[in-house]
Amino acid sequence: MPGEVFGFEHGAARRWAELVNRLFGMESADAPLPPGFILELDRPEWGFLKREWWWTTGPQTAAASVGNVSRLQVKNPANSGRLVVIVGFYSWNGAASTYVITRDGAGIVSGVTANLALDTRVPLVAASRKVGSQNAIDNSLPAVSGELLYRKTGVVGGDVSFNLTGAGPGPERHIILIPNTVAEIVCATVNTVLNAWAVGYERPFNPDELAQ
Repeated sequence: MPGEVFGFEHGAARRWAELVNRLFGMESADAPLPPGFILELDRPEWGFLKREWWWTTGPQTAAASVGNVSRLQVKNPANSGRLVVIVGFYSWNGAASTYVITRDGAGIVSGVTANLALDTRVPLVAASRKVGSQNAIDNSLPAVSGELLYRKTGVVGGDVSFNLTGAGPGPERHIILIPNTVAEIVCATVNTVLNAWAVGYERPFNPDELAQ
């Protein structure tokens, strides 16, 4: 039987104990955390061991539509039981337009698909590795919806990057989605194609994490 880890015996903290046990094969009860092991500075391949899944939307194209804006939306479905963290939105081969990131905009209900896992340990189902979060594209709205979080200006044929980790050239930070919420990148010029993708990760949450 796997051993317990001091401070991680109960509730949502058990996922940290799962990580430590699976990495070090701990067997004795009430074992201490190995010296010098810092959970918040862990390696990317350890995320899976504590039920943290990295994902991408994959490259998506929302076609130009007369009188409407084009957008790519990331969704955390209702009752997912997971927190979804977006760490980047990107657009390529863009237009001379304003690109914006919004939250809580109009939900897209058609063409919704699961995001793609970046870790091949996520099970392969029907020839694809999917996670719980979702994405969809749309070009049926005449204007940007939702609260505007960030904006940048693109040039013809250029790339626009929203690095939400705080480590990029701008001050943007992560967008955290609780169940039944959305965030998106929008090309704010009507009748303009949007080529874009997003990347992030998701993990189970303790209900107490949703309380203020």
